[in-house]
Amino acid sequence: MWNRRARQDDTEPSKPKLPGVIDTIGLGFERLVARPYVIVVPVLVDLFLWLGLKVTAGPLTARLARWLGDAGGSEDVIADQRSYNVLEFISLQLPTVRLPTLMPLLADPASLDLDGVGSDLVLSWWQVAAVALAALLISYLIGAMYLRWLAEATSGHNFAVNLSLDVRAALRLLGWAFQCALIFALVAFPLIATSVALAAVGAGISGLIFALAMLPIAWGFIFFFFAALAIVVDGISAIDSFRRSYRVVRGYFWQSLGFIVAFMLVTGGFPFFWRLLLNAPAGVAIAIMGNAFVASGMLAAAMLFYRDRASELQLAESSQGRS
Repeated sequence: MWNRRARQDDTEPSKPKLPGVIDTIGLGFERLVARPYVIVVPVLVDLFLWLGLKVTAGPLTARLARWLGDAGGSEDVIADQRSYNVLEFISLQLPTVRLPTLMPLLADPASLDLDGVGSDLVLSWWQVAAVALAALLISYLIGAMYLRWLAEATSGHNFAVNLSLDVRAALRLLGWAFQCALIFALVAFPLIATSVALAAVGAGISGLIFALAMLPIAWGFIFFFFAALAIVVDGISAIDSFRRSYRVVRGYFWQSLGFIVAFMLVTGGFPFFWRLLLNAPAGVAIAIMGNAFVASGMLAAAMLFYRDRASELQLAESSQGRS
């Protein structure tokens, strides 16, 4: 009986083992090296933010500071943002995924002190607000195009220009960001209201309230880490992306946690190294390309990590072409 069982087991096809965290990161960079044109998008955005026009938030922040002063608020709340270039909004500011540009990561890009670089555009406060809103909306289109190219590269396909797919993915990413903000508001509002009420009666436990607020935020960051990528990889809606990311992280929790930690360490640590090269134009160019390559490789690895495990869990997949 035991021998027959053993023979039956030998004839059953063995399941291929999923690559681990380190192997997946290596595969991500391998796919990127095969199609390096993907990094053209973040490199061009960085070059524009470095060499192109700059629209400072000064007029808008001055207006807000004046309004806060008239309303009895503190002008110091926004004083540090006067020199912020609102065109940096085109770098796709998302909680778990960001267009791998270097300029927005610098505390003060003007500190590069490189002669003849960029030019400031003086606008009124309402024009600055309009430019900031337009840049934010454009960021989702640029980000969707970049992420779709990267998804094509990780699947071994050559990219094809398809504006309709990019617009559709951009709208889904925008909806995803709105839902993230809504979830955050629903979680944070009761805690903020409780903190204000306790402060009014002299109970100094705002630190405890803040710590309690961090728990659901950290939980959501981990379990929904792959949601934005799932929108582009699977061509699904924002709501479905939350569900699939949750199932992947729940099914492979420790691997997912290890990958997220590695992702944050690499993408958050390398910018400190790139800052060492920012004392000359050639160094800035090298830093821009290096940052785009390293961050894109990690994003490619994140797509592979999610795709492999979603397939293993037999989650329903929909191709981008049919979405």
